[in-house]
Order: sequence, then structure tokens, then C-alpha cells
Amino acid sequence: MHRLVRLYAPVLLTLAACRPASETAAPDSAPQVPAAAADIQAIDDPHAIFRRAFWRRPEPDDVVLRAVRVDPSGPGEMWSWALAVRPSPALLAALRDPETLGLRLLAPDAPPPPPATDQPDWFPARMPGDEALAVPGGHLLEIFRPSEGVLYARDHGRGFTPPAR
Repeated sequence: MHRLVRLYAPVLLTLAACRPASETAAPDSAPQVPAAAADIQAIDDPHAIFRRAFWRRPEPDDVVLRAVRVDPSGPGEMWSWALAVRPSPALLAALRDPETLGLRLLAPDAPPPPPATDQPDWFPARMPGDEALAVPGGHLLEIFRPSEGVLYARDHGRGFTPPAR
């Protein structure tokens, strides 16, 4: 549904703007395209979200448990994603390497980067025993919870930014 709205909304809006004033429908009878539906594209392919989040394909041992990504189409709008993954040893090793995505270990008392406004409810708060990694000055946060064997990751921003080094 979102794809159809996103595909046809610009065409309908352009056609409506080109009609003479005498032909335009009354505001009550004109079909309305909700701004949120027209401006936001939700991505629901967990492997695509994984690839865009970690800049790599999932290994056979990487199990994506949950994934969500929202891509607004308007200029200056904020995208966001969140993942819950049972990571392979290779993924954990890559993410712990500061050269991969620029992640650094957060001190236990250090505050995490601010979340996006649409962070999913299932994304956990940091707890004692968690390993938390973040990009200094960025929004990328990864929490590895050894007790569950699950890696939670989230990020948001306003466009393409190369990984921090």
C-alpha cells in the first residue's frame, strides 16, 4: 500500500495542480493522500536492512530476529532503522573492530547516543552486563546482550555519512 501511495501521489498532486480552478473538486470531495503515507517508505526486508545497517551481507550464522527501517522521501527528513540479530562470531568480530564502522566501546556509565523518535518498543535499554558500542558523536548504537546472545542495533540520520574512522 505504501509503495502504491508513494508511486501515485506525485502524479495525482501534479495533475490536480495543473487543472483550472473551475475544475478542481471541493476540498470535502477531493481524495486526500495522508502526508505520512506519501512521505514515508517502510522497508520490510530484514536482509536488506541488515545489509544497509552493517554494510555487509548476513553470514549463514547471522539470524535476523527483528528489523525495521523507515526512509522518509522529503529532503532533510530523518531515516531510522533498528535490528535484533543473533550474531555470528564473524559479525561480532567485525563490529568490535573500530575500523569497520567506527564503533567504540562505551564506558558503563556513559550515556548512549540519543534514539530516533520512532525507535521501536522492542529495542531494549542498556543493562549491566551488556556490551555497548557507539560511534563517537553519532547516533549508531549497538548493544550486545550476552545473556540472550542477541545484538540490538539502531541508527538514524539525515543522509549518507561514511563510517567514522
